[in-house]
Amino acid sequence: GPWVENAKGGKGFVEEDREAGRFVLRWDISDTFSLDYAYDISEIVGPQPYYQVLRINEDRAVTPQNLADAIAGGASQDTINNLQNDLLVGTLFTPQFRERASEDRLSKGEWDVPVEDSVTEVSGHTLTLTWDLPFGTLKSISAYREVSEDVIMDYGAGVEWFDVMVAIDQDQTSQELQLVGDIGESVNYVAGLYYFEENAFEHEVDTIGGSVGEDRTIDSENKASAIYGQLSWTPESQRDLTLTVGARYTEDDRCAEKYSINFTNSPNNTQQACDTWSNFNPSITASYDINDQVNTYAKVVTGYKSGGYNVRSTEAGFQPAFDEEEMIAYEIGVKSTLADNRVRLNAAVFRSDYTDMQIQQILDNTAVFLTDVFNAGEAEIQGFEFDLTAILSEGLTLNLGYGYTDAEFVEVIDNNPNSATFRQDVSDRYIMPYAPENTYSLVLEYQFPYFGIGNLRAIVDYNWRDERYGTASNDDMEGFFLDDYGLLGARLNWSEIDLGGSELSLALWGKNITDEEYLVHDISQAYFHSGYFGELASYGLDVTLQF
Repeated sequence: GPWVENAKGGKGFVEEDREAGRFVLRWDISDTFSLDYAYDISEIVGPQPYYQVLRINEDRAVTPQNLADAIAGGASQDTINNLQNDLLVGTLFTPQFRERASEDRLSKGEWDVPVEDSVTEVSGHTLTLTWDLPFGTLKSISAYREVSEDVIMDYGAGVEWFDVMVAIDQDQTSQELQLVGDIGESVNYVAGLYYFEENAFEHEVDTIGGSVGEDRTIDSENKASAIYGQLSWTPESQRDLTLTVGARYTEDDRCAEKYSINFTNSPNNTQQACDTWSNFNPSITASYDINDQVNTYAKVVTGYKSGGYNVRSTEAGFQPAFDEEEMIAYEIGVKSTLADNRVRLNAAVFRSDYTDMQIQQILDNTAVFLTDVFNAGEAEIQGFEFDLTAILSEGLTLNLGYGYTDAEFVEVIDNNPNSATFRQDVSDRYIMPYAPENTYSLVLEYQFPYFGIGNLRAIVDYNWRDERYGTASNDDMEGFFLDDYGLLGARLNWSEIDLGGSELSLALWGKNITDEEYLVHDISQAYFHSGYFGELASYGLDVTLQF
């Protein structure tokens, strides 16, 4: 059923129809040469989430007297224009927003535009050729994928405020050659070549208060090529020790062409740009088996994210391109099997240091459809995690996982030329987005004794996530705040039912069975905050037939 009922009738919000199919073919051409082909296709049809008004931003309230005082005081024309705009919005829209505002999840909602289906179609082909050679196994992995999406979204909760219509078409091709083998009993290796190419087109029209605020088209082309290798060495004199070194060289080419009605200083309102980035990333890992039950390891790896162009940027933010982001990560961990194989415990401590971290920033809450990406500066993410699996009694298994993350910006240089702190370190105003401090999961699984027909299992799970923010920096951080929540689920699975050549599986399940209210996304739209809530309690039955 829908997450939120459509008050005007028809389909409810996030009431989706999903169809998917997959075809797989394997051909063993010879004892040493095989072919694997797979084709998949999926389609999702249904309205988008319902963004309800959560609360009013009273700080943006402007009275006629405020405007008169500003004019009498000799305020700049920009200040007067902003006050006039806030006064107009406050007079026309805020009363309607206030009528609809609710911090609790609404069971019904409506759009000011007709509730139309968004459609996402995805399809892809994969061809893998595997050739066993005297010195290793050679693989050719070829893939092609297409995505087509038409999205209609209303962010105004039934008020004619902010509506978005987007059409996206994207296709991508990749090719990888991979060689895996060993040299004697001490050395294992992996080496490969990789190529990727994608082309994408996007057309977006955004309306604000019934007027077009953005009309943009984007053509983009990305290419990436890489060469990589990894070598693992286990000394004959010390079989408990393994040293692994690896490296990857990557080159990325990015091109984007953008037309926007908000681009006024470019020829024909169009900007076109291309650039290239490359990086060399080494890694080293050492692992040591203390005994047959306990393995320890330590590793240092480097990574990079290509630079590029933010195609949803302001005019000033489109060029020059934002630069590449680099990272070096450290990890020490242990993997163990204890208590006569009744307990498995894995734990790790990690730290990642980022330089030139890419941060997306909204410079103006009245135009949330325009964002800029900056190489903000330096950041540190560190923490630890563990997962425990224990057989409590015959048939009863406990899985427990916990993660702690401490993520902070060390240095952020303000790249907004309109800011009073332009070119200064403003890291104290930045919060790492989507980085909950604590997360944990608990799963209890019971395997019923065999009773002659299939296997019957019962599973109860609980997942917790701490509070977090949806953006690194904004004038109104509370408008991007997501509170902590926990979700309880259960599943009864009856599988491997033999039907004489076919196999049947049945699963009765429930999700969020305590009907927890939790926000998936929270956004500030200058004059009010809006967001949508996650799925309410839901139940279902899955029937799977394999033949």
